[in-house]
Amino acid sequence: MNLASLVKTMKMFHSNPKILFNKSAKGHITAVCTLFILTIFAMIHSHGLAQSKKFPYGLQEFKNIEQIEYCVPLPLQEFREKSGMERAHHSFVHKKEPHVRIDLRGYYCDDTKITLEKLFTQSYPAADEESGKIITKKEILKDRNCFYALGYYNNFIYKYAFFEISWVHKEEVVVLEIHYPIKQKKLWMQRLQAIIQYAGCS
Repeated sequence: MNLASLVKTMKMFHSNPKILFNKSAKGHITAVCTLFILTIFAMIHSHGLAQSKKFPYGLQEFKNIEQIEYCVPLPLQEFREKSGMERAHHSFVHKKEPHVRIDLRGYYCDDTKITLEKLFTQSYPAADEESGKIITKKEILKDRNCFYALGYYNNFIYKYAFFEISWVHKEEVVVLEIHYPIKQKKLWMQRLQAIIQYAGCS
């Protein structure tokens, strides 16, 4: 019995109390009540599982359901979300350091035959380096359907660095870019590994 049928049956019992004196109706009531209790229990249990889902290094699950669904663990308590972003795009600024920010967006790729390997080879062209975006490391992780890059911008070389993670699922691409203070590099590298490990909607 689906939820609509359950609600309809319950309304019928409320509108006609005499049905309680019918033996077959009593059996049906018992079955309905049992199903209702089991449904509520399952909902509470699943909610408890969602609430108990925890990540290390101060990360919390962030979920986007607009256009493209994606779930990425982020240190949300340290940031505030900016308003006015387009759909499937979320931008966060650190509450104390405005240069520390998170940019997360999902989009459909025009090339329907895009692959993880193809996007990896096309990313980070020489033109980026000429404009001051320096990539110090990049790696593809096929088992996680993603690749990541580490780097910095010339004008912030001694204060801030960044990492980017790109996930590819058929024609959908999700890109996460985080700018962090170099003095907290160890923490952010730990967060990088945790984000890669736990990202994804289960």
